Amino acid sequence: MWSKPLDGLYPSVLNAHAGVLYLSGFGGSEAVEQSGGGKRWQALSGPDSQSAPAFGTSVVCITGVRTGGRTVVNGLEMPSGRVLWERELDGLTQHAPTPAGDVMLVVIGKTSVASNTVLHSLDSESGRTRWSTPLPARTSGPSAPVTGNGMVHLTSGVWDVASTGSMAWTLDLATGSLLWKYPSEGFLGAPVLAGHELHITAGPSSVGADEGHNALITLDAVSGKLLRRAGASSRSPFACFTHPRSPSGLTPRSLATSVTVFSEDDAKATASRLNSAVYRLLMLLSLLTTCDWFLRDHPSHHQTVRLAEGASHGRGQHCRGLCGRAVRFLA
Repeated sequence: MWSKPLDGLYPSVLNAHAGVLYLSGFGGSEAVEQSGGGKRWQALSGPDSQSAPAFGTSVVCITGVRTGGRTVVNGLEMPSGRVLWERELDGLTQHAPTPAGDVMLVVIGKTSVASNTVLHSLDSESGRTRWSTPLPARTSGPSAPVTGNGMVHLTSGVWDVASTGSMAWTLDLATGSLLWKYPSEGFLGAPVLAGHELHITAGPSSVGADEGHNALITLDAVSGKLLRRAGASSRSPFACFTHPRSPSGLTPRSLATSVTVFSEDDAKATASRLNSAVYRLLMLLSLLTTCDWFLRDHPSHHQTVRLAEGASHGRGQHCRGLCGRAVRFLA
């Protein structure tokens, strides 16, 4: 056990690699021996970092934030801490860089506000941009990317004029081109890659889509085909009345054009489209109209309300109430 003061550095995140602890935060970065706390190097310059260091072959990659909402990515020489390169990217990132062979992947996107999410691939030795791919939709809350089989996988919320929900995206690692996408009307968690299978948790979203359904979906990582969906909670009768559709089975069919084809039949697709705020409003208006018609068709007897004790004579006035009911007030 050991303890060691860190002069001039206020670390917020750390990571370990090959027996060395790499700390970064407000003030810079530092590398110390994991076994005894001996200092390897300290770099007190550069932007403040809020994400954990990531490791290439001989480079430590650290992201920071500069005034004006720009992300700075630094590549530090692993043995000495010397700054090898620096890149500035428009927007902010919520994740540490993701190492993938000889590149570092940096995803730029906002957490809770719809914006343009861009995935950057940077050469880990030089910082040169290999490719930058904006996702073809207004998105929010992009996950950290995971890589394997020459592909990059991530999820995000999707906000556009036609619909809201989530999307799983898969890009080519070498070129950044979009290979396939898998839509969900609810929330998709961060993907986990296991061999050629991509596992993603699916749940209800705050906009009312897929309400009552929580599941684990498994996709073919290469094609995006839905392999299986496990788990779905029961729905109440009222939820079935206001949301008349079965669990979504939306899968992409065309990988070349990225055109999404819906595998639901016409009846289910129609019910799914009717599941909207407009549909629920029309149902409510219809119910209120039926109740009003029923009460008008079955009027009740007039009820006499005596306002003054002992008053048995006088002129009476009638007030027409809701749905044709009459109340007589005695003067």
